[in-house]
Amino acid sequence: MTRTRVLLLVVLLAAWASPAAADVPPPTGLRARVIVSGLSQPLAMVQDPLDPDVQFIVQKGGRIRVLRAGTLEPADFLDLSGQVSTVSEQGLLGLAFPPDAAVSRRAFVCFTNLEGHTVVARYRRGAANPLVADTSSRFDLLWPGGTRYIVQPYTNHNGGTLRFGPDGYLYVGLGDGGGGDDPEHRAQDPRTLLGKMLRIDVSVPDGDPKGYAVPPDNPFVDNLPVDALEEIWAFGLRNPWKFSFDPPARGGTGGLFIGDVGQAAREEIDYEPPGSGGRNYGWRNREGRLPGAAPPLPPAYLPFTEPIHDYPRDVGTSVTGGYVYRGTALGSAYFGRHVFGDFVFRRVFSLGLAYGPGGEASVTDIAEHTLDLGGTDRTGAIASIDVDADGELYLVDFRGTILKIEPEAPPALTAFTGLLQVGGPNTVTGHDFTSGSVVMVFVATASGATSHGPYTPTSVTSTSLTWTIPATVPLGSGYAAVQVVNTDEGYTVSNVLGELLVGAPTSSIPSILAVDGRGLAPAGPEAVAHVDTIVLPGEVVTLAGTGFSGPLVNLYSSAGNAGPLTPLAGASATSLQVQLPAGVPVGPGSVQVVNAPYSGNVQSNAVSVVVGAPVTITGVTVSAGAVTVRGTGFSALTVINLFNAQAGGVVNLGGFGLPVTVTGSTELTFTRPAGAVAGSAFVEVLNPPFIAFSSSGTDPDGAFVFP
Repeated sequence: MTRTRVLLLVVLLAAWASPAAADVPPPTGLRARVIVSGLSQPLAMVQDPLDPDVQFIVQKGGRIRVLRAGTLEPADFLDLSGQVSTVSEQGLLGLAFPPDAAVSRRAFVCFTNLEGHTVVARYRRGAANPLVADTSSRFDLLWPGGTRYIVQPYTNHNGGTLRFGPDGYLYVGLGDGGGGDDPEHRAQDPRTLLGKMLRIDVSVPDGDPKGYAVPPDNPFVDNLPVDALEEIWAFGLRNPWKFSFDPPARGGTGGLFIGDVGQAAREEIDYEPPGSGGRNYGWRNREGRLPGAAPPLPPAYLPFTEPIHDYPRDVGTSVTGGYVYRGTALGSAYFGRHVFGDFVFRRVFSLGLAYGPGGEASVTDIAEHTLDLGGTDRTGAIASIDVDADGELYLVDFRGTILKIEPEAPPALTAFTGLLQVGGPNTVTGHDFTSGSVVMVFVATASGATSHGPYTPTSVTSTSLTWTIPATVPLGSGYAAVQVVNTDEGYTVSNVLGELLVGAPTSSIPSILAVDGRGLAPAGPEAVAHVDTIVLPGEVVTLAGTGFSGPLVNLYSSAGNAGPLTPLAGASATSLQVQLPAGVPVGPGSVQVVNAPYSGNVQSNAVSVVVGAPVTITGVTVSAGAVTVRGTGFSALTVINLFNAQAGGVVNLGGFGLPVTVTGSTELTFTRPAGAVAGSAFVEVLNPPFIAFSSSGTDPDGAFVFP
């Protein structure tokens, strides 16, 4: 995201900035990376205090999924699907682990039961598998009035978030019970728990009948300034959907931040310093910093505590409280900023904070990060903003995805494989590719560069991307460049990988059809496996195949590549002729076709051949113990047959196994075999693969007489 776009956002935000908030450029350079998808209405991600690689995902329908090292485990931590009402805003709403979780193995959940009432239940983690709760250990806390649930008169404004504070106590956020404008004024009623923040001590023995005790320093245990239920920590909340503590262990203040969802005028962020219980946040008499719209009724007590930040309904309509960032990955520009979102408008903001007398917080600046994170479709319906063991931030998208907020990492290209081709797959490697990556192709022309795309990949990982350019695109041939754009991360762009060669893909060469018209290798599929084809130095070879386009030919032999060889005139897309060099060494080899412009790393299949030479004999000299044969076409691969007339008939004393010494291509010698007898003899010289023209045959110059 560019600085210009960020500054524009700041100007737009100025209209709803909190008092004393400065209009300063916010930090930028973020992205939202999907870490898991396919969830069903997730509402929270809770870090496992026992394993930094494990997070628990709370789903509205009643399941708590286990995410370990970025992968969903097949088994749930807990499944309450048949015991949870999901009407309207009801469901499985909260999960929290106590500070002594490693010893007690306890976990606490908050949900609405089938009658729609709020239950806070205690479970114990499995002894054999701590990633699965022991369902037999369930214990529902006992609330004032003698019920193991908190009565909810309506189906909305349930709150339901659970957090353990730095003081070790469990905080329970409860909405006003629902109904527009809190019709029964419950948020100001001291005899109900609704519309309040609760604070209880759950570190009681298993046998305790209530499952909790009231901390002795709770603000209303002395019935001042009002005779209220002792579990209450704070009054005047409409729907404290999400709240969090600024963790002292990571340099935080220990203060409590509450995102309280508004009615029809303002959304608000409330703050209280550590230990500052007993505050009244004003609902329904106040909505944000404005008077409530409903006719005023007497408050429980005064004064009201104003929010540190509120915003109007044209900015958002359902605040999702977040966290003060205390991680390290985002850098110092974000450290200490309170990050929050809006569920309906799908926007993400952060507040710069300053602390004054008594630890009271004030907002110094406001920044929006929605576009930086990829826009509202990327951020999604932000049901929660949560943190992992390192204090890094995550967005919980109610549509089924969890995204990690990270420093912006634009895609980068490192290598391209092969020729850039139309109609065939193209692959580029690099890093930070996403599911939203697309490819742009730029092709050099006489008048400049033309662009093609964007092309959606056929397959993509974070380090590899494959796409196909439609066959109708006229790329031509020459040089090109590619670039990757991550459309789901604010349209961040990669470097340009250039000097790529453009060409059509070669298909297979099914056979060598003919050698000087002799037709030694017949056409057809069987010829592909034919490895005995003879080619001769200096002769013309015909190759057949498909996809030839300005082709060149490689000829590999024992001396390396004798190519690239330019085909003779008349080459087509399916056939070409090439003349082999006169000096190519004899022996096994192969031919391959490459489309122009030549690139040694993209070739057709290889067809095996043998480079041979016609063999002749011009004379034989015999001495007492050796025979010297003169001729042409001899090589290191040359063998002989030695026929000797004996009493029982003609005997082959060579049989290809007789050792010979070859001198150049014109002379070879061999030792007179022990079985040779005086009389007529005949030598035949052969080069592999021993078919007609690689043998001297019955050349009369091969005849001689053993003395």
